Amino acid sequence: MQNITFNAPTHLIEAARKAAQSQNSTLNAEFRQWWAQVYLARDRARAREDRAIVPSPQATGDAPSDGRKFT
Repeated sequence: MQNITFNAPTHLIEAARKAAQSQNSTLNAEFRQWWAQVYLARDRARAREDRAIVPSPQATGDAPSDGRKFT
C-alpha cells in the first residue's frame, strides 16, 4: 500500500479522528473505506450508463431490409 498526504484544517482532522475512534476504527481505515465507496459508486454509474446506451438497429446489423443486398 502506498502513502499519500492530504492537508486539512486541524480541527477537522481531530473531529474525524474522534468520529473514527467512536466507531472503533482509525482515520486511515475510514478514509480507505470512503475512497473505495467513491470509486464503487463511479463504476456503478458507468455501468448504468453503458447499459443505457442501446445501439441502433443499423449498428447491430438488424436493420429492416427490403431484400436488397449491399456489397
